[in-house]
Amino acid sequence: MPSLLEALEQKYQDGGNATDTEGSVSIFVPRKPPRVIVPSLLVLNDCDITSAGDKQALVDKCAAVEELDLAKNKLEHWPEVLEILKHMPRLKFVNLSFNCLALPLNGQELDEQIRWQNLRNLVLNSTRVPWKNIQRILNHLPSLEELHLSLNDYNNVELYDETLHCDCDGEKPETETNENNVEKSSTVIDSEFNCNCGSPVEPKRKHKHLKVKKVHFTGNPVSKWHEICKIGYAFPNLESLVVAECPIKSLEVDYDVENCNKEKPQYERSESGYESDTKTPHDSFNKLKFLNLNATHLSTWDDVERLSKFPALHCLRVQVNTKFWYPDFTVSYN
Repeated sequence: MPSLLEALEQKYQDGGNATDTEGSVSIFVPRKPPRVIVPSLLVLNDCDITSAGDKQALVDKCAAVEELDLAKNKLEHWPEVLEILKHMPRLKFVNLSFNCLALPLNGQELDEQIRWQNLRNLVLNSTRVPWKNIQRILNHLPSLEELHLSLNDYNNVELYDETLHCDCDGEKPETETNENNVEKSSTVIDSEFNCNCGSPVEPKRKHKHLKVKKVHFTGNPVSKWHEICKIGYAFPNLESLVVAECPIKSLEVDYDVENCNKEKPQYERSESGYESDTKTPHDSFNKLKFLNLNATHLSTWDDVERLSKFPALHCLRVQVNTKFWYPDFTVSYN
């Protein structure tokens, strides 16, 4: 199996010398050396790549690469993937789709000091990458704007550490929200909500990646809307979400057992989900403008009504159940 470097050299190395052995006159054409610097857009799909190759050669040849497409290769080990990315500091777009990247990423395999400051678009479709790996990788992508996680067989969402617990004395510290801190870092933890009660921290109070605007989550077997809400909590500035072909049956947020017999709340269209302790289908999507729910299992007008409560939603794509009059429509909110 070739390394990325070998596949790259094979693609950009010119053919051999041109000679005419039958004629009386021979024309010698000097062979050109392999290209030293590859283009800013590097596409090496379906090349059976398994590893990075020589580090220094990668640095010499790939310094100018800004877009890297390695879909449908044989990459399996995250250290090899990280070795490739580490030597392409200008990367803005990376596509690793259809590589089996299901192996765990250990902490020591990812240098805590490394940041891919320019990377804005990461595609991990059909990689089966574990949530733990995604958590670690996101912390090293401060400028990420678009994330693709389709076809990964996820039945839940874990964009934060489930083992985190409150560690205060049960009272919220008297601190003021500092807007400047948000500007300084694209990844923040809401320490103002931590407490020593020892109970699990709510998703809305955990890790937040402020630069991410678009998430594609098509074709994952998630059926509970509260799992989708975790995407909004992790990315509070999310503007576009595609959850097509997920078996979501309702937009109603699940309740605890002790609350299951209580009257269902009336959801209101509000600018902030923190204004009330009542959980709503939209309180984690305050800035969402585009939502694609095609080929889900939504089947009631109640869910259509819930969609109208999303405070910033302008465009909705949804394929409705056949018991409705219109099988497929797009709604635009003005």
